[in-house]
This record gives sequence, structure tokens and C-alpha cells, in this order.
Amino acid sequence: DTEESYVARIRAAAVSYGGPCDEEQAVFERLQRDIKVAIDRTEVRAGDFVTVNWSGNTLDQLLPAYLVVATDAPVRFKGEGFYALMPNAIGPFGIETFKDRTRAIVPL
Repeated sequence: DTEESYVARIRAAAVSYGGPCDEEQAVFERLQRDIKVAIDRTEVRAGDFVTVNWSGNTLDQLLPAYLVVATDAPVRFKGEGFYALMPNAIGPFGIETFKDRTRAIVPL
């Protein structure tokens, strides 16, 4: 199995769950407008903690939307409601945003 065939299968299986593209696009645009993300610092040293908070998740239906927190350095993530991916790992539905970085994926 390849990354491409895996992603193709996942996307094909999800098609039957989707709604009209224009309606889903409007939902994603509203989410993008309403969601707020705050990070408590911009510089971090080894051993420091960074807190990421978000609010404004306006989703009221099951759509594949994710908040992606990425860093260009290896890090440890701690918390609940997300999963971590190492650089070049396959993202949900094959999402390649920040694929070359360490990521925390938060399903919204």
C-alpha cells in the first residue's frame, strides 16, 4: 500500500458523507472567520511549556476540519483532544499542511 492509494481510499469512502460543496464551503469559511487561536509565547527554550488555546468552533455538523499546530523543531505535546504527527507523516485525509514539520492535529 502507498500513501497515495491510502489517501485515495479514505477520500473516496468519505464522499458519501459530504454535502453540497457550496454549503460545506460556506461552513468552512464561517469557521475560519470565527475561530480564534492564542499562543502564550513566541519564543521557547528546551523544557518550556507553551499553551495553545482556541475558541469559536462554530461547527454544528460532522465535517473534516482540523486545527493544525506545527513547529519546525522536534517537540513533545501534552494534553487531550489532539494527536501528534512526526514530520512527513500522513495527515488526516492526506492533508499536507505543514507536512514537513512536527504537528499537533486537533479535530474540530
